[in-house]
Amino acid sequence: MKSRVARWLFARPGIYLGAAFGVAVATYLVFHAAVLGGTPHVSDEVVYIFQAKTLARGVLYAPAPALPSFFRYLNIIIDEGRGVWFGIYPPGWPACLALFVRAGVGPLANALVNAGALLVVYRLGAEFFGRRLAAGALALGLASPFAWAMGASYLSHPLALLLAATATLAVVVGLRRDRPLYVAAAGAAVGLLATVRPWDAAATGVVVAALLARNRAWRGVALMAAAAAPFVALLLLYNRALTGSAWLFPQQLYNARDALGFGPGVGKIATYGSLGHTPLKAAYNLGHNVRALLTNLFGWPFVSLLFIPFAYATRRPRWRRGLALLTALAVASIVAYGCYWYDGVLYGARFYYTLMPAWLLLTAAGIARVHTWCARRRAPALVPATVAALFAFAAVAYAPHYVRKLRDSYNGMDNAAYEAAGRAGVRAGVVLVPAVDRGYPSYGAVFWRNSPWLDTPVLWAKDLGPLNHELRAVWPAKEVWRYRDGRLSRYAGEEGKAF
Repeated sequence: MKSRVARWLFARPGIYLGAAFGVAVATYLVFHAAVLGGTPHVSDEVVYIFQAKTLARGVLYAPAPALPSFFRYLNIIIDEGRGVWFGIYPPGWPACLALFVRAGVGPLANALVNAGALLVVYRLGAEFFGRRLAAGALALGLASPFAWAMGASYLSHPLALLLAATATLAVVVGLRRDRPLYVAAAGAAVGLLATVRPWDAAATGVVVAALLARNRAWRGVALMAAAAAPFVALLLLYNRALTGSAWLFPQQLYNARDALGFGPGVGKIATYGSLGHTPLKAAYNLGHNVRALLTNLFGWPFVSLLFIPFAYATRRPRWRRGLALLTALAVASIVAYGCYWYDGVLYGARFYYTLMPAWLLLTAAGIARVHTWCARRRAPALVPATVAALFAFAAVAYAPHYVRKLRDSYNGMDNAAYEAAGRAGVRAGVVLVPAVDRGYPSYGAVFWRNSPWLDTPVLWAKDLGPLNHELRAVWPAKEVWRYRDGRLSRYAGEEGKAF
């Protein structure tokens, strides 16, 4: 009876794929509201929201604030010479997010994108491993705390995953069916990915181009490059509009040390006790990311990658082709991000989120191989019982810990000041918050609520003490409040002097 139901269900993938999509979207939205408190916790998210709000008005930058010191934030350039300010990141994800921000449903952007990416991972898995194993990988993705956080965030990585997986799938299907249109779609996906996360586009593009070359599909390589070119050109034009040079990225303009490669001149801050980036530091960074994956990929106790090695114990040619492709993607990404000075571990190993197809499909394949081996030795219940025990641990021990970690001012950012303003009944005015309290990014907890034009009813600014009187000249009609120690009070000036 059970196998009959399973056969019926697998013959109708639209049913379980539709259900999986709905569950994923709902999970991410609940996680965003109930765990992350509806607020960004990474400075990159704040910048993406700033850029999305700017693009939502149909422009690339906003007028610079009259008092820059009160609103200066990490990774946002204030060009006082031109009188503009703008975020430093590529425009692809902010442009996508802008569509949702304009409609007032910003959190829905990554919820939909990440859920869609899991379906593409399923389809890629079905190409090499069959529907049943692909469905297992999809279930693993739905249960991944890492995916919950990324789907609930405002980060660009879910869109990068969707585009990278789509490019890979399109090339695989295009080669199998001899469909040039699929290869062109892969090129367009890689080009779009370049406008989202250029380094991920480089890693993915090299692998899929190599796959085409290995099959002597030289016209496919040219077609993919031609389809990617317009989007790359768009990125270069964007750079030129913001920095004056197509080849100068805003990140480099903001800080020339935020670069790729090795040497003493690479790296915005000291890492492991010194400035600069070295191959040894790259190994340390990789170690940090692997350590993060070992736990929060599935919430298992330091064994989330346990089953992956067993996936390679197969003689099936179709499986081997899939394993080779996923391995190549992983190696390319590891080499690429080895050249970047920062480990990026926030919410998890986010720099390697485009490798979710590898983590999910290799884990599912590994579980299937071990289960087959145990079943032949008359222990068919061993693997299902082990996986069930690991997920029970994740539900009872890891998930509550993970939720508490993200709720409790994760990365120095929370809703404390915003909630205090609500309790005080502030509906309009300027709210001064500590310029530096728990670290520089914490201003982002309220800065993201500002409009780039600083025209919202409540304006969030840094408390600069003796300089605060300058605000009155710019916003004479706004009442000024000060936030300290969890409470808001009306601001009367420094040391009792009239404000």
